[in-house]
Amino acid sequence: MIELNHIKYCWPGSSSPVIDIEHFAVEQGEKVFLKGPSGTGKSTLLGLIAGVNLPNSGEVNVLGHTISKIKGRQRDHFRADHMGYIFQMFNLLPYLSVTKNVCLPCHFSKLRRAKALAESTTLKAEACRLLHELQLGDELIHRPVAELSIGQQQRVAAARALIGKPELIIADEPSSALDTDAREAFIKLLFKECKRENSTLLFVSHDNTLSPLFDHQVELSNINHAYKGA
Repeated sequence: MIELNHIKYCWPGSSSPVIDIEHFAVEQGEKVFLKGPSGTGKSTLLGLIAGVNLPNSGEVNVLGHTISKIKGRQRDHFRADHMGYIFQMFNLLPYLSVTKNVCLPCHFSKLRRAKALAESTTLKAEACRLLHELQLGDELIHRPVAELSIGQQQRVAAARALIGKPELIIADEPSSALDTDAREAFIKLLFKECKRENSTLLFVSHDNTLSPLFDHQVELSNINHAYKGA
């Protein structure tokens, strides 16, 4: 699913790599917890895997494609087709309803639209199915998303990432605004949907208490030469 080889990434104007990885790989269907203190490059690594950032050297391979060598517009299409992203601050559109927020990826990807319509008769129906699976009731899913609580918005962000069965789900500190019980409950719901859709999950957090829930736990300092011994 993911393979990084000989990756170096420096911030513009800097010669010191914030990411320096000899090799890192994730298999299809795995649930991987990537941990490390704040400021150690976790979000930067996710950006490299998603093709938002490009390495100074080395190769980033996702689903057999060398994403670090694909041109910008093609990377955008590849990301829209194959990746669901749950942001730390969710990045929902507050003026849209819950269901319209969830359906957004299908307006940018014909592939995900087709997969969603293979599950349900309409995009809205598929959005509602996912939202129900994530325990959001009918009384909430037609409201503007700004009227929901933080925990409810988090589930909307997860449904948006999952719609259309993307092969890779990337979650960047998505549970940081929740208390411990709510975090664990959310992650178990996310696992359930990833298993149903056969999606790979790469979950980034600085909260080590969550790591036992995952198939594998990876410390960034163990794969990033820039931080070994730090």
